[in-house]
Amino acid sequence: MTVLRQGFAGVSARFHLVGLYTLAALLVRFAETLRVEDPATFPLMLLAYIVFQVVVCGIFGLLFLDAAGRQDRPSLGQQAFGLLLPVIWLSLKIALIVLGLAGAATAVMFAVEGGGRSFEEIWKSVSFWGAPPLGLAGQALTLYSLPLAIRSRFDGKWRTSIRDGCRMFHLYPLESAWMGIVLLVMAILGGALHYARGPEGLQTDPDVVETLVLLANSYLSLAAFFAAARVVLAPRSPDTGPLPGRDATAPGPPA
Repeated sequence: MTVLRQGFAGVSARFHLVGLYTLAALLVRFAETLRVEDPATFPLMLLAYIVFQVVVCGIFGLLFLDAAGRQDRPSLGQQAFGLLLPVIWLSLKIALIVLGLAGAATAVMFAVEGGGRSFEEIWKSVSFWGAPPLGLAGQALTLYSLPLAIRSRFDGKWRTSIRDGCRMFHLYPLESAWMGIVLLVMAILGGALHYARGPEGLQTDPDVVETLVLLANSYLSLAAFFAAARVVLAPRSPDTGPLPGRDATAPGPPA
C-alpha cells in the first residue's frame, strides 16, 4: 500500500497534469463523435489523436522523473517528443494483443453459434460487451510496461517491456494487487458509463457525467503509473534500479 500512497501523493502534487490529461482525453472523445465516413473529418480526428499522444507522453515523462526523484526535469514538450515514438510503439503492440483477444473471442463465438449470426455481427457484439474487460486487460499490460519503456528511453537500452512488465506482477505481488484494484475501479467506472450509453454512445457528445468519469479515471491512471514507476525503479527490480541523478534525499522505491 505504501507505493500506491506514493502514487496518489505524487499525482496530487501535480494535479494540474490530471486536468491536462482529462482535456486531452476529451479532445479525443469529441473527435470520436465526428462522422467517420466524411473524408473531411479524418484530418481533425488524426490531429486530435496526435495531440493526445504528445500531451500524455509529456505527462508520463514528467511523472516518471518525479518518481525517480530527479530535480533536473526537462520541460513537458521535451519529454513529450522524446518519448513519443517508444510510447506509441508500445501502445500499438498492446492494442494488437487486445485486438487479438477480441478476434479470438469472436471466432470462438462464431464457431459455437454455427453461423447463427454473421462474423461482423458477433464482432460488433464482442466489441461492445467486451470493451471494459478488454480495456482492463490493456491497462494491466500497460501498468509496468509503460514505465519500463520510458526507463529504456532514458537508459538508451532496449528491453522487452511487455514481457518484463508481466514478470513484475510475479516479483511484486502485493504492490501489483493494490494497483490492480485501482485499474479495476477504473474499469468499473468506465464500464458502467459505457453500458449505460449503449452501442451508439461514442456518437454522442460527452456530458458532465462523462467528464467527471474521465477526470476520475485520469487521476487513478496517473496514480497507478506513478506507483508502477516507483516499483520499476526499485533496486531489486531486474535490470533496473534508481535512475542516475536521483536526489539522494528523495524517499526511495520499495526495498
